[in-house]
Amino acid sequence: MGWWNRLRRYFGGADPAAVPELVERLEGRHEDVSVALVELPVQRRPSGEVALRDADATGAMLDAATDQLPHARRQGKERWSCGSCQADLGGMPGAEQRADLRVGPGKGPPFTLEVTMPGWQCWSCGAVQVASDDERANSFREAIMAAMASGGVKRS
Repeated sequence: MGWWNRLRRYFGGADPAAVPELVERLEGRHEDVSVALVELPVQRRPSGEVALRDADATGAMLDAATDQLPHARRQGKERWSCGSCQADLGGMPGAEQRADLRVGPGKGPPFTLEVTMPGWQCWSCGAVQVASDDERANSFREAIMAAMASGGVKRS
């Protein structure tokens, strides 16, 4: 099934006058976290406003994206371990790492979320890991909202 039919089915319960679209790429940054939303499914309303399908879509997308981040685990005050293989990653996060996630806005078709933030690449298994503290999680969510705002996508 083509992307147009998937979008029409996804937006079926939304405003019938709205036109489904895929936004090619939106970028946003907050503090040390950068994101890019690639092929985000949106709807263009008759008023010209661009938005996700419904009020639940933004929250569901943010929750799903946060859950998919590859989190390192804190081991004591200043030590971290790989969330995949439990190997010691050492102290505080180092160089920026990139992770690509597949996320769906609510019940919608998935899109790619490219995340770049300080972290580690595990020396043992090669997995990219980010620090899972509340401050970075908030920066991650704010970067997503900044990306949406950069394209004029209204928060549902």
